[in-house]
Amino acid sequence: MQNGADRNMIFNEYKFLRDEIMMLFQIRNTLTTFTITTVIVILALSVNIENYLVALLPFLIIVPICLRTIYYGYAMMKLAAYIVVFLEPKLPEIQWETRNAITMPHIRKMKGETLYNISTTIRYHEFTILSFMTSVTFYFISYISDSMLLNWYNPINMLPIVITIFIFIATIYGRKSERIKQFYVDNYMKLSTNFDA
Repeated sequence: MQNGADRNMIFNEYKFLRDEIMMLFQIRNTLTTFTITTVIVILALSVNIENYLVALLPFLIIVPICLRTIYYGYAMMKLAAYIVVFLEPKLPEIQWETRNAITMPHIRKMKGETLYNISTTIRYHEFTILSFMTSVTFYFISYISDSMLLNWYNPINMLPIVITIFIFIATIYGRKSERIKQFYVDNYMKLSTNFDA
């Protein structure tokens, strides 16, 4: 049985970790918004000045920020798993992470949730869409400027395709955050039984 001081410590830890999850979520959204805005501006500029090399610049933003947002997603799942295993069992009236982990798979399977599933898929593939837009812009400018880059033996010509495929694969792995959460839950469960023993 917990006394009041222990309960306050557990609640404060819970609040601290939930705040950290929300901070990571906000950072991820801010980075994504920054990337979308910046990429659109650079692509518009590249079309305006008809410079295919400027059209490649968005990749310098897309790749690192995509990888960073995936990292933040995994970090949020790790924190959420910790809350599910170590904190929420001691706070029965606060079960957000536990209930969320139980209900989300069912929500995805419900009929009538097509719009939710489509918007979630688009959200996960924002960086793939930006990479595709960057590639199309690059090839479009190369075409209208009669650039020699359209020769397929030129390595620069293959760069947009390779990067777009890389971003697509990275976002596929980024979508596995719920499996990552379950992985951490399982491992934290093993740890908690070792602590209790």
